[in-house]
Amino acid sequence: LNSRNHILEDKASTFENIDETDLSIKLTMALSSYPLERDFGNIVGILRSTANANGFNLNGLVINPVADDGSGGTQKYSVRMEVLGPENLLAAFTSAIESQPRIMKVGTIDVSKNAQGGSVNVLLSVGVLYASSPQNFGGPDSPIPNLSENDEALLTTLASYRGVSQPSAPAAAPFGPRGKSNPFE
Repeated sequence: LNSRNHILEDKASTFENIDETDLSIKLTMALSSYPLERDFGNIVGILRSTANANGFNLNGLVINPVADDGSGGTQKYSVRMEVLGPENLLAAFTSAIESQPRIMKVGTIDVSKNAQGGSVNVLLSVGVLYASSPQNFGGPDSPIPNLSENDEALLTTLASYRGVSQPSAPAAAPFGPRGKSNPFE
């Protein structure tokens, strides 16, 4: 009982010293880059804005859920998109897709010349990763995991993809009573 008491006191001490704002920022950044579920609407918006920002018009988009590849919780789905744009901007466009804060990888690219000079029709497949939430967070006797140096480096890399050196804190939701104090008045 004494050893368990010491473990619990150490955990309580660790929890008291955690910087909640920093932890919240890191969690938000990690979950927006590698979410816990398929975020189809978000991906459509990201791909549309990336295409527009790089001089391409999005002509079609098909989302194809793909079965888990058995890589330990990592799951993915593919997005097949058709775009029309200048041939000289194709490399920058594919690079921009992979440089998004959201973890995506360009797979196959099929390019065909358009009848209009200098533009190309492009069919490309983009793999989008997500992961299911952990099911075992440990018990009361297990130690609190800390971020390793590799984890911190990864978070710094994710922040660089966002174009900021320090991520901004998420907006705090107002707390307290809302509405009338007596709804029957």
